[in-house]
Amino acid sequence: MLRSSHRKSRLLLFGVFVAISSLFWVFIGLNLLGSDFKQLVTSHIKNLETEDDFTSHGILDLSSVLEDPLDFDTQIADVHDSSGENSNLLLSFYSNTTLTFASHFYVISLPHRTDRRASMEMLRQALSLQWTYVPAVRPDDSPIIDIVNRVQRIRLGAGSQPVEEFDWPSDSDMDKLSRSALPLDLSGSDLWSLQAEDLRDRILEVPPILPVVDETLYDGSISAHLGDDRITNFASEAQPLTCATRNLTAGPLYTSSLPSYMLLTSAKIACWYSHLEIIKRIANDDTHHPPQKLQTDVHEALSGSQVLHGDITVILEDDIDMERDVRERLQVIWAALPADWDIVFLGHCWSNESYHPPILDVQTKLSGGTIGIHPSFAPKCTHAYALTRTGARRLWLHLRHPPFAYSRALDQAFAWLVLSGRLRAFSVVPSLVVQRKVVGSDIDGGGTGVGSTWREHLMNGVLGT
Repeated sequence: MLRSSHRKSRLLLFGVFVAISSLFWVFIGLNLLGSDFKQLVTSHIKNLETEDDFTSHGILDLSSVLEDPLDFDTQIADVHDSSGENSNLLLSFYSNTTLTFASHFYVISLPHRTDRRASMEMLRQALSLQWTYVPAVRPDDSPIIDIVNRVQRIRLGAGSQPVEEFDWPSDSDMDKLSRSALPLDLSGSDLWSLQAEDLRDRILEVPPILPVVDETLYDGSISAHLGDDRITNFASEAQPLTCATRNLTAGPLYTSSLPSYMLLTSAKIACWYSHLEIIKRIANDDTHHPPQKLQTDVHEALSGSQVLHGDITVILEDDIDMERDVRERLQVIWAALPADWDIVFLGHCWSNESYHPPILDVQTKLSGGTIGIHPSFAPKCTHAYALTRTGARRLWLHLRHPPFAYSRALDQAFAWLVLSGRLRAFSVVPSLVVQRKVVGSDIDGGGTGVGSTWREHLMNGVLGT
């Protein structure tokens, strides 16, 4: 009896020891994974047993559970080193986490600006995003030289005649082409940077999408107006180009007192061209599909429910910073927008984008800040905007219209198209993405060499802006 009692006591003590040891090693293991990853395991992997279970539940948003996204790569490395076979599943799953809120991200970047590329890589890794870098063209690249020459010829051909207003193609034609599933052929200013032989072939083979402007100044036969000698020598005679405004075909006469933002430089034309190349890609990409919302309620988006959008592309420039809770905010934005929007300005400058009453004004749960979505007023700066396929097509049709094409800085063109009601545009207030203004500007250096004097700060920017 006594022996039996001792045996039971020893077994009980041994059981307690095993239990405590197990808890100890579980504690050590979880600490190796990190506190944020424990949340991930608890909230998202608890009921999933196989890789098929993971993929059937859609894309997991890892950044929403990380207190400090900058630590994510270290945590993933720790998991890979300590968890053997299961790490492959988790790493594979992480690689698909980017596009729960957009189908594509493009970053326009001059290849030689390695300083900016380094900053963008820090931003991308911190937010666990994936994007495609698209090389920007340089002001001295041949397509830009051809376009600058064409704009100069057009304006020189107009001579001293009063600057006139131009007409747009009919709204019904624009809308029909914007909504069509058929690819848009090259037309208008798309042909300006082609070689002469290619241009003749295009004109013979491809009917223009929009009615041809009935002015030979725009169709390539400038010699009919100027004569061959003036074509050859016009570059040395031409005054610096200036930016047009409204629906005007040219800018004011050049004077040395004009501010830099009114000068139409090769760098500004290169910026227009670089953005337009991506816009054209989006417009004719038949892999885009209409947006699919898994819920229609903004408060569900705030609670973390996913909204899948197959028809949204985000275009960024390479001098930016973003809010750390960019995922949460974008989910709320997409859920609140009307079905037929064209463009959303995620960042903007030199305009009061809260001018119109908001269609949404809510508080976010992660940062405690507010998200206001307003009908756009006249936003400038093109460092961060989102497009639908329809919006990209509508924008392309306007930007290539010969009297309007390359007539001003691109952000001035965007602002006028919005202000004149030609785009269905919305702006996020305050900006979700801002320009950093810490490295030199390639377009307009301003007085300090880092762009205009406009400054804006984030509530919790990844790079501290």
